Amino acid sequence: MTGAASGVGLLYWTSIVVMQFGGLSLPVGLGVMFLLCLAVALFPAVFGWCTARLLRAFGVGSLMLAPAVWVATEMLRAYTMFRFPWCLLGYSQYTQLPMAQVASVTGVYGVSFLVAMSSALLAYAYLVRQDPGRAHRRAIGGLAAMLAVVWAHGTWTMSRALPESGRVRVGLVQASILQDDKWDADKAVENIERHRVLSRTAAAEGAKLIVWPESAVPFPIDRFPETAQQMRGIARETGAAVVFGNDDLERTTDGTRIWVGAKMIDPQAGLVYRYHKNRLVPFGEYVPMQWLLSLGGRTTLRLVSAVADFTPGTEASVGAFAGHTFGTSICYEAIFADYIRHFSVNGAELLLNITNDGWYGTTSAPPQHFAMAVFRAIENRKWMLRAANTGITAFIDPRGRVVSRTQLFETRALVGEAAFVPGLTLYARYGDVFGWACVAGSVLAVLRTYRQKS
Repeated sequence: MTGAASGVGLLYWTSIVVMQFGGLSLPVGLGVMFLLCLAVALFPAVFGWCTARLLRAFGVGSLMLAPAVWVATEMLRAYTMFRFPWCLLGYSQYTQLPMAQVASVTGVYGVSFLVAMSSALLAYAYLVRQDPGRAHRRAIGGLAAMLAVVWAHGTWTMSRALPESGRVRVGLVQASILQDDKWDADKAVENIERHRVLSRTAAAEGAKLIVWPESAVPFPIDRFPETAQQMRGIARETGAAVVFGNDDLERTTDGTRIWVGAKMIDPQAGLVYRYHKNRLVPFGEYVPMQWLLSLGGRTTLRLVSAVADFTPGTEASVGAFAGHTFGTSICYEAIFADYIRHFSVNGAELLLNITNDGWYGTTSAPPQHFAMAVFRAIENRKWMLRAANTGITAFIDPRGRVVSRTQLFETRALVGEAAFVPGLTLYARYGDVFGWACVAGSVLAVLRTYRQKS
């Protein structure tokens, strides 16, 4: 019940999306939301079962294993079922930056571990409060020491300068186009013009790289030469390279394939970069297990009717700008720590994230999505520049500090300076080693309870 209740608090907005954009009725929309919450609740349930088993087998001291078990269940949520690591426990610390710096080694899972360990030590102190050996005082002292060390290390880390290979002035465009208008063919020219006007503003403030959000240009420019020409004109007019969301389409004898995409147009060289989204939104951009969820060849569980069945991309490809490299993730991809690090591995010195959170209105989803993007900057020690259609657009530095940002549904060109930061963090280089160690340790501990019983 606890997992389901927390799921409702975190994911209530999914019912609004599927009703408004999927055409579902109120009862069906609420039912879909509750099913998702129950699926997410499976993982806290596994945590509770494992922790209870450890307590019965090894006593109250086994609470010190609970943080590893918690991280193990988060890893399972990230790598199984529909791969939905939305709002893991560690993200709660996205404003407590000294605590969050450990993520450059462990990913967000290390921060989840610290939060869970804090709770475990408090629970242990409460349960042994009558112990004549003052075990509860040692637990409180251990908690204070752990937090002090982590805080001191994080503060020291944030005070240190990072190596830079160059800097660039960037304009992030937030045109704040309502979702109902975004795919309206009659408003396509008007929508692009709104981005163009803001791009001029950014260029006037010195921007040499301008970033538009996901699906800013809604029709494939490969098939609309006039739109492609318009985009080249905007790049030449502003004198800046323009990164923008634009899908790709390919028709073959086997059917049509569509990719959620991003492109960059250089003022002189034209189209120089193309990226296809790898991590698609389940039931929004694709339907998992279509063979099981289809009847008579027709998919029955498409929850957002305004989008098509997309083909996933195959690599975290990087682009080049002014002798430097950058990676561009699209929307939902920003919640996948282990995927975003591949841009760094492939040489990216700067991270871009283009997104369209207009689906979610003024619910808690956009701030949740933004909090997760902050961790991608920390994990990779790169600037994360986020351009969102309706917000939150932001400059996030490699320590996770939000240098500047917009408000939801604010129309604005956010202009600032960002650095190209070379190199790899331990997390970028090795990935979820810490998380998998927690999985292995938890499995071994639970298996030992069976041996203990026998």
